[in-house]
Amino acid sequence: MAMQDQEHQRGKRQQEYTPEDLTTWIGNNLQTLLTDLEHHDPTRLKNYLTFAGRFHRYSPRNRLLIFQQRPDATRVASYPNWKKQGYQVAQGEKGIRILVPKFPKGYRKLQAVDPENEEAAGDEQTRQRKEVFFVTHTFSVGSVFDVSQLTPDRRPPEFFTSIEGDHEATYQRMKQAAEADGIKAVESYQHLEGARGISAGGLIVIRPDLTPGSKAYTLAHEWGHEQIHTPELRRLLPKETKEGHAEAVAYVVATHFNIPTPDAADYLTMWGSKPNTLRRELTVVTAAASHIIKKVHSLEPGEQHFHDQAEPTEV
Repeated sequence: MAMQDQEHQRGKRQQEYTPEDLTTWIGNNLQTLLTDLEHHDPTRLKNYLTFAGRFHRYSPRNRLLIFQQRPDATRVASYPNWKKQGYQVAQGEKGIRILVPKFPKGYRKLQAVDPENEEAAGDEQTRQRKEVFFVTHTFSVGSVFDVSQLTPDRRPPEFFTSIEGDHEATYQRMKQAAEADGIKAVESYQHLEGARGISAGGLIVIRPDLTPGSKAYTLAHEWGHEQIHTPELRRLLPKETKEGHAEAVAYVVATHFNIPTPDAADYLTMWGSKPNTLRRELTVVTAAASHIIKKVHSLEPGEQHFHDQAEPTEV
């Protein structure tokens, strides 16, 4: 057995954890974030939201687990996945523990389609195969390794590159993505009443005199309203809660695309006072931000992102 494989086997024998242990970690992490907020210190939660922008394809629970164990992580994969791509985990590195869904037999099993009933099968891709999906509440504990844990002589390029500070290009791409999402984005002074932007159910209005970076940030904020706040929630939720949601979404999106956030307020202190409330709020915000980030990236034809190829770690 090669030295690296021996090291990997030793790594597998590092301290064992159960799914229940990891669930406890998640609860403790949320409690730590909450305690910071109660002391009016949103620094840790801001760091987590920045982290969430890097791991927008991962489930809320696995994001929290990776953040707790390696907050500087930027790109993770399992040992076999790194090896398959031609990279090697450095000796002595310990895996980052995550929850891995245990699917029943037949998950994603390809099934033949009756050629005499192709019309009912749908489009060409569906006619060629059908995939069976399941929702599971059973998990095991797995390990992933960050790109920084690979041997230093050979590491992959960044899976995401920003538009080199060209916030105008970012803003224009975000506008196109919003409109592809069914939201009209326009620049106007009308109806703003001094605000930088407004969301009006399918319509976003942005001040024309803002800098490109501020326009992009404002668009993300208002898109957050559009994504989270249904007409009913707009009526029922307090203004500070709605603005906290939208500002947090904008913060995640902006940090993902390297847009400056100098005006980010201490909106995080507006969120609830119980761990369960914080868990729900984080899930809502990061889901909306992930939706926006994916929509913007979808306008990059031919660009293959790393996490599109990574094994699923969604929980």
